[in-house]
Amino acid sequence: MKPITEAFKDFKGEFNTSFKYVIGHMYVKNRPKIFDQWFRSEVEEYNVPCFLNLRNDDMFVLRWGNPDFVRNYIQEMPHDVSPGFYMGSDGYVWGREFIAKNPKMAGRLEIDKHWYRMRQWGQLAYNPSLGRDYWEAVLNHRFPEADGKLLYDTWAATSEIIPLINSSNWWPNDAQIAPEGCIDFTGGFLTVDKYYFRNVWASQLGTGFQTVMDWGKAEVSGEKSEGISPLQVADDLDAYAATALASLPKLRQQMSDNLELQETLNDIESMTYLGRYYADKMRGAAKLAAFREDTRQKQYNAQAVEHLKDAVQEWKAYTAIMTSQYKPQLLARTDYLDWPLILKGVEKEVVDAENEGDYPEVRFSNLKDGMSFPAGADLQVEVEASDKDGIKEKKLYLNGLLLKAHETDPHIWNAESDELLKSLKTGRVHLKAVAEDNTGTLGWQEIQITVGDVSDKNESNMADEIYQVILNEGERLTDKDVRIFPRLECHLILQEDGRLTLSHGTPDNSKGEIWHTSMHKDRSGDPMYSIVENGRLTTWRVRPDNPKVKLYQSPPVSGSGPYKLGITVSKKLVVFREVEGKEREIVWSAN
Repeated sequence: MKPITEAFKDFKGEFNTSFKYVIGHMYVKNRPKIFDQWFRSEVEEYNVPCFLNLRNDDMFVLRWGNPDFVRNYIQEMPHDVSPGFYMGSDGYVWGREFIAKNPKMAGRLEIDKHWYRMRQWGQLAYNPSLGRDYWEAVLNHRFPEADGKLLYDTWAATSEIIPLINSSNWWPNDAQIAPEGCIDFTGGFLTVDKYYFRNVWASQLGTGFQTVMDWGKAEVSGEKSEGISPLQVADDLDAYAATALASLPKLRQQMSDNLELQETLNDIESMTYLGRYYADKMRGAAKLAAFREDTRQKQYNAQAVEHLKDAVQEWKAYTAIMTSQYKPQLLARTDYLDWPLILKGVEKEVVDAENEGDYPEVRFSNLKDGMSFPAGADLQVEVEASDKDGIKEKKLYLNGLLLKAHETDPHIWNAESDELLKSLKTGRVHLKAVAEDNTGTLGWQEIQITVGDVSDKNESNMADEIYQVILNEGERLTDKDVRIFPRLECHLILQEDGRLTLSHGTPDNSKGEIWHTSMHKDRSGDPMYSIVENGRLTTWRVRPDNPKVKLYQSPPVSGSGPYKLGITVSKKLVVFREVEGKEREIVWSAN
């Protein structure tokens, strides 16, 4: 507001600003906190009235109507700093609709099809005292065949569904979800992972709903849950749907040959199945979250699969009604609103959840968690693994380092096959056995044993231990030099574009970056090298007959060297120095 008010300081007319009240999805329960958190202080400081921008990117097809919701929503607006609101959609034109299959209903103006919703926002904005008697009379006038009171309650119940869906798992922008299709801008169907497990916005809305991830952690740990749980949301969605489904048979008996009433009831019924779909999807997501917290508890995966199977049936019921009344359409932000096409994604979600629970069973056959061994002892580890798809490979890690298995027996690791299992030093030893089946799915088991008389004094964080020195001070890593760390299953390389990258796997089979120095890419083709100088990791580009160009440099450090570049057991690059009589001191580590 400061630069804006300064720029318009000489303007003498009425001056206002605006704010996207709930960004792209206006249909949420309770008063949104975003305006108060992000903009109220500036509006008050500069005394500039702020109109609220209400964006309906929630419902483009289904008819909606709940006067109580609208009244409360308007009454809770910040009237002290806002003179009013304006409403619309982004990427959807409220002109005429072109998806109705019945020729008698096709081509209507949006304000005519959605007359009830438009009328509520228009009239209640000026007169919020209009109560249910008025709105029942409106419905009786529009549909004299129907019981206005019953229609009011039925329509209002299903109209709570989208606000609850949005509030419990809020995405701010229009492109991130079209609730009527559970689709987004990335190519269609929103899977459980894309929808529930990647949402970092929930706390911004401030409606007190718990994420499925938080619920999963609390469920597995036995801790008390904070907020409204996903399972409670699912039960509430089912309750709204049940209220409407119980009333619809009687209302259908009353509809006579009124085509608009028939389509309205179809929309209401569609919304009930949409609500039940999201209820089952949320239950499935919550149980998957618990399973991912502890994959040994396979009952959570089994429960998730059953919920997602139920979701398929709800989507099929939803699709049957929607396709009887509407054509598919391409939305401007969120791909095709094509319910049979989306059904393929809904069904695949069940298969994906089943596959997630179908992982190899792995166990240590000769060791148990908590066992103790004398210092200097050799260790033999035996691992068994089974899976219906067959076992492709087994691996064993000691404190994060890959061990070599016995040449003649691939399920045994001992001092003969790997020197790390010979003459163990005093301390705690973490063992992780991993098996991969023939479909690429991983399973694992982890245990911890103690060697010798373990005390706090000889305890150390193995993850921070230097696994290998990469560069001594003054040595260079050139753009043709590759460092491979087999036990860590990663490699370091100075790319031709000047980025120093640490990646999983080998250069011939890279499996994703762990860390890189910069996204800035230099395409000059000049020689480059990385070096440790005065405790700083620096990458230089060398141009013949020209000064060197610095492409990257880590922060300055204090103290004296010599310094070295190393890699830790946790696959983190560090600059460290060795101080006489003390442990190695890490002065910089890669984020």
